[in-house]
Amino acid sequence: MIYSNLLEIDVNMDSYMEKKLKDTINCIFQDYNINDLSLYEKRKMVFDYLVDNLKYDYELLDKIKDFKISKIRVKRDLRGEFIRVLDDGLGICSSISQCYKFLLEIVGIKSYCVICD
Repeated sequence: MIYSNLLEIDVNMDSYMEKKLKDTINCIFQDYNINDLSLYEKRKMVFDYLVDNLKYDYELLDKIKDFKISKIRVKRDLRGEFIRVLDDGLGICSSISQCYKFLLEIVGIKSYCVICD
């Protein structure tokens, strides 16, 4: 497996999420020796994969906006949103950026993600 010599994910996530992320990494880098790639090449390949395989979830965004407009605080399922990015290729800014962050960390690139409401 491609990721066997890379950094372990140092976040608290369940095995399903970790497996999906590692499967995605294997898909992205299947034709490359990941150890021969520069940090820039790794970042660009992950980014390009996400751009080519994800769609923005306007329906979810509209639901969140509708609740905010009505002054009702929405309790969002962030884990579910993240899983939807991996399973269905749909997400909004926060879930897509979290996915990018975790994928970068699997290939050994320290990454930070700032999310706000």
